[in-house]
Amino acid sequence: MLTSIGRYIAGKEIETYSKGDRELSTLEQYLDEKAGKPPSSHHSSPLSEIDEEPSTKKTFNPDGKVLALDPSTFWKTVAGEPTFVKYYAPWCHHCRKLAPTWTDLAAALAGVVNVAEVNCDAHGSFCRKQEVEGFPILKLCVPLSASFARPWC
Repeated sequence: MLTSIGRYIAGKEIETYSKGDRELSTLEQYLDEKAGKPPSSHHSSPLSEIDEEPSTKKTFNPDGKVLALDPSTFWKTVAGEPTFVKYYAPWCHHCRKLAPTWTDLAAALAGVVNVAEVNCDAHGSFCRKQEVEGFPILKLCVPLSASFARPWC
């Protein structure tokens, strides 16, 4: 199985990215394309240019570390801050191969977006409720307005 990233709008999958390449530069290029940004010739964060004044910008993932989420921390984290989540199993070969890139991505997105992971061996019931059927699964969770009960992810 290849790494897949599903893009969802209002809970419906609109696109699946499933390239075999798990390199940081490939993920950055994909995110840049979806954000409508021109390709960059350097390895900066794909989300590093935000059109807000520095004084009003909230800093997510200030340490550039991967957050380990579980059912007790998941909704609180994703409801308040944009979070890129990897659902994985420790025994999964593809998950182990993706792990160093995921750590590099967290460092590259320091101050921009949370990068997190959920161990589905330890939290199987929770992962099944999130419709995780294979590993790894990557989802970008974005907080919505107060009128929604849960964030979009």
